[in-house]
Amino acid sequence: MTALGSNKFSVKLIGEVKDGGLAKRLEDSVEALGDNLRVLSLIEVTKPAGKETQIWFLTYPRQALSKTEGTSTGTGDAKTDPKTAIGMWIEAFKHTHPGSEIDLAGNNRLLLSGTHEQVVEMKRQLTLIDTPYPQVQLSLWAVQVSGSDRCIAERTAWIQERIRTTRDRMNQVKALFKDKVRWDCEPGKCSGRRHDIDIQAKKAGLRLDARSSLSLNEALILFLVGERSQDAVAALQKETRNFQNGWALADAEELKEARDCVTLSAPAVPTSTPFPRLAALVAQSPVAHYQDFQDFLAALDKFRDPSDSNAPGNLSRKGAAVDRELKDAMDAFSEDMNELLFTPLMAELRNLAVPRCGDDGVTLVGQSRIVVTSTQRSFLEAQMSSSVETTRPRPFGQALLDKAKGLATPAATPSAIDTAIGALSNSQTFVLAAALLEEPQPTFTELAPGISISVRPTVLPDGGAARLLIDARFGVGTSALNADPARTDVWAQAPPSAIASHHMTTDAAIEAFDLFNLSSFSIQTMAPRRPIYVPILARIPIIGPMFQFPRSPKVTRHESLILANTVILPRSVELQRFYSEDTVSPLAAQAREASDAPK
Repeated sequence: MTALGSNKFSVKLIGEVKDGGLAKRLEDSVEALGDNLRVLSLIEVTKPAGKETQIWFLTYPRQALSKTEGTSTGTGDAKTDPKTAIGMWIEAFKHTHPGSEIDLAGNNRLLLSGTHEQVVEMKRQLTLIDTPYPQVQLSLWAVQVSGSDRCIAERTAWIQERIRTTRDRMNQVKALFKDKVRWDCEPGKCSGRRHDIDIQAKKAGLRLDARSSLSLNEALILFLVGERSQDAVAALQKETRNFQNGWALADAEELKEARDCVTLSAPAVPTSTPFPRLAALVAQSPVAHYQDFQDFLAALDKFRDPSDSNAPGNLSRKGAAVDRELKDAMDAFSEDMNELLFTPLMAELRNLAVPRCGDDGVTLVGQSRIVVTSTQRSFLEAQMSSSVETTRPRPFGQALLDKAKGLATPAATPSAIDTAIGALSNSQTFVLAAALLEEPQPTFTELAPGISISVRPTVLPDGGAARLLIDARFGVGTSALNADPARTDVWAQAPPSAIASHHMTTDAAIEAFDLFNLSSFSIQTMAPRRPIYVPILARIPIIGPMFQFPRSPKVTRHESLILANTVILPRSVELQRFYSEDTVSPLAAQAREASDAPK
């Protein structure tokens, strides 16, 4: 340092600079120290920047990488399909970083080549690109009932009422869970683990407010890392048991109402402690969850330094550990909620949908489940087949008389059937008895319930909601299996009424653990019925209509409901993107501000 007078000084920095990137960062750092500085750069690179090569393994590519012709930009460059996400990134990176080379080194392996800075930047970007996407577990329920108008209307109203009641109770339990795990200390004034998490999150650039209104994912994270998690789950179990007792009393009051078409069973008294899986999860390793999250925050803090070459791989490892913790917590919460609310709901729906009041339609209560990766399309198609016997034997007619006449002795006369039968031998009597006791060949009707679901979910950044593109079809096909118009021993029997197809296409935004009605379909059919008539007399010309009595049309009501419930599995990297305030290191931020300032 040399004094120049008038409060001015000259500072000379001496050292070895090996590449231009380091020289640029050094200049930016000096300029960022103040506005009154004048930098006269005489930096020279003492040694040419060398190239290094590393292999990067891709774990979660959206499409498989394959070499294609015509996409190579030079010797050693990656010949990848530019239509894939990784392929487009490769082309973009080579365009913005001249001199860098990326080539395939086998299936889903990349060969990264360039300066040290370029290779580190490749690894940083690949860490954020090659990450597991959030998943959505979608459960769909289909409820279809057909029958008389009055009974079906009453049963459908009760089905919808039970769905609303379950939704309200589910929200009640979720609110209780969030309240029990919410931190009650102000930011910066927490103690113990809460203080450590608060400080580490701020260093990593995350904005976490543990006192605000929480999403389900936020509540699960706080539940895992909190030092009072066992107390929280114990309070959750106690108050949920109080809820269950209140629910049982409310359901018992419903049983007192008189109904014609709905028979409700007495509510089961809860015997097991609610949320056993959450309690077991936090009891198994009360410290490991907290430590994994702390390590992830520390790795995220180091990742903000663009010069740390080990930060990308470390963030991937620590993020994978947090992903496992989140999955375990979500699975435990999901199974406990199913046992608490959804399993009893399905039992009630099956009971409410049982045909009564002479209903002759098909009833369907089914459930399907599919797990889908965010932004990816999945398809499920299931078809089952069963049959019911629909034999309606015709009364004995001319065929039996002809058989009796054929067995009679020659002395018998057509007008003396009794005499003729009395003259039959033992073997002839057995033949006639067999004809009388012969059962008609049975007829069957096929019932073929089917389901097809196409879904593409997009999980929103906070991991607590998702957008669903759903194309679903439910229905029951009915048809006669062995209809033979030449048969004379049975009446023709129409297949039972059913909704053959309920096709729904929608785009819906939903929250995690939100039970909602995706689609409902209601239709009423009226069909004319043949009149009641007096045998023989109704067929006499002219006076026959006097012995025919018309009947009102047959009214059949059909109701179909499609319900959905979702479980969203978030990912650690997605969470840091949503909650991060600034992923740029302080040194890089100062350099950027200095470069933007007027010279």
